[in-house]
Amino acid sequence: MIVQLHSIEKLKTYRDAASGNKKKKLNKLIELRKRINEHDATVLQDSLEVINTSNHIVDENYNDLLDAIRKYENYDGELEDDEMNVLAIDIIRHFNNFVGAAKSREYHTKDFVISRFEEVLPSKSINDDYASAVSRYGVDVYGEFFSDLRNIFVHERILTPTGQERGHYDRESISIERELVYKKETLLESDEWSTEGMAIIDPDEPDEDISIREEAVLYYDAMNNLYDWFEEYILSLFDDKVEERGEIIQEAKQLQDNIFS
Repeated sequence: MIVQLHSIEKLKTYRDAASGNKKKKLNKLIELRKRINEHDATVLQDSLEVINTSNHIVDENYNDLLDAIRKYENYDGELEDDEMNVLAIDIIRHFNNFVGAAKSREYHTKDFVISRFEEVLPSKSINDDYASAVSRYGVDVYGEFFSDLRNIFVHERILTPTGQERGHYDRESISIERELVYKKETLLESDEWSTEGMAIIDPDEPDEDISIREEAVLYYDAMNNLYDWFEEYILSLFDDKVEERGEIIQEAKQLQDNIFS
C-alpha cells in the first residue's frame, strides 16, 4: 500500500489534539515534512512539473496548427479565394499560438527554472550547458525564424501563405496534393529577419519555397530533443539530492505509519 504523507497543516491539527509521546512524534513528523518541502530536490520536482505543464501547452498548440494545415491539405475539391482566406486566417491564428507557447516555455526555462537550479547548484554552469544544447539541437535557428515571422505579423503585416497544388494522374483517378508555403521573395520584403532566421530562408536559393508544415515539424522535433536532454541532464545533477530526499520521505512515512497505525 502506498502511504501518502499528510500535509503540515493536517499534522499540526493532530498534534494540537495529542499529548505525551504521540505529540513528540507528531512534532518530529512535522519537522521531517518541512525538510521535504524545503529540500533542493523538491525545487527540482516543482520546476520539472512546471516544464511538463508548458510541454503540454506547446504540444496542444502544435497539434492545433497541424490540424489547421491539414484542413487545407485535405480539402475536398477546388478552393475559392474566400475559402482559402478563411483557412489561412485559421492557420495564422494557430501559428501565433504555437510560437507564443514555445517562446513562453523558453523564457520561463531560462529566466526562472535555470536560475532556481543554479541557486541550488552554484558550482554548475547550467545556463551555459543549456545554451550549448539549444544551439546543438538547432532550436535557436528554428526558434528565431518562427519568432521573426511572428514579429512581422505583429509589427508589419499578416503574410498570407500561398497554396500550391500538384495534380497526380493515372488511368483510374486524379488526385491533388496541396502544400501551404511562403514564397521567399515575399518573406525577404521584410527587414525584421535576424541572422538565425535568415539561415532558414537561405536567400541564395530564392526560387525555393518555405513549407509551413515542414518547418513547424522540424522546430517541434528540435524542441522535443532539447527538453528530453534537459530533463535527463538536470536529473543527473540532482542524483544525490533526490536520493537524500527519498530517504527523508521514507523515514517520514514509517513514522507516520507508526503514529496512526
